[in-house]
Amino acid sequence: MMTRTHGPRRMMVRFGLAALAVGFTALLPKTAASIGPALDFTTIGTVGNNWSPTLNGFSMGWEFNVLNPIEIARLGYFNYGPSGSGITQAHQVGIFNSSGTLLVSTTVNPGDPVQGNWAWKSLVTPYHLSAGTGYVIAALTGKDDLYTWSVPSIVQDPSISYVRNRYQRTPTGTLINPTFTTSFYPGYHFFGPNMDIVPEPAFLQLPMLMGLGGLAYWRRRKQA
Repeated sequence: MMTRTHGPRRMMVRFGLAALAVGFTALLPKTAASIGPALDFTTIGTVGNNWSPTLNGFSMGWEFNVLNPIEIARLGYFNYGPSGSGITQAHQVGIFNSSGTLLVSTTVNPGDPVQGNWAWKSLVTPYHLSAGTGYVIAALTGKDDLYTWSVPSIVQDPSISYVRNRYQRTPTGTLINPTFTTSFYPGYHFFGPNMDIVPEPAFLQLPMLMGLGGLAYWRRRKQA
């Protein structure tokens, strides 16, 4: 009498359960799944603050294109106060689309977590940015904290492409989509704001889909 071997089926079940567990874990909150800043640098440029008592500060940042869909976990502000480190006031940071519509924003406050050159505020829910052109990240500069310009070199996440600086005076102190740009200074500028990227959910859910496929295969074999 022939004996049915259970080796391949057992292996498939184990694989399916393991993959399902990995997929389930991937769906948990992504607070620790950060890839890192969308843009960063090791050498800062000139620092300053061109605040005016009559014209207020700037809505300032940079334009970028999204090459591959991304999720934004945190928004940040350059962590350089009047004494050289540590912001001393709140800074609203937001991302605008190519039509100038504010998509997502938050406020970075003194005492928020600091990593690298930036103070960060986590979003309640990571925000999805589709592949496209003309996005702008901007922040309110404020009276005291400093920003940097003419940065000699930058490192970009491969999912985005830096385009150019953006700035505009905001006498009312309201975050707006800045429309002006300048190439007067050499190097990259102005910074200001930043964003923190997390992996796309589609990739995170792939192990779970594989696990479900393994379980479906096992159930079909069991019913046969």
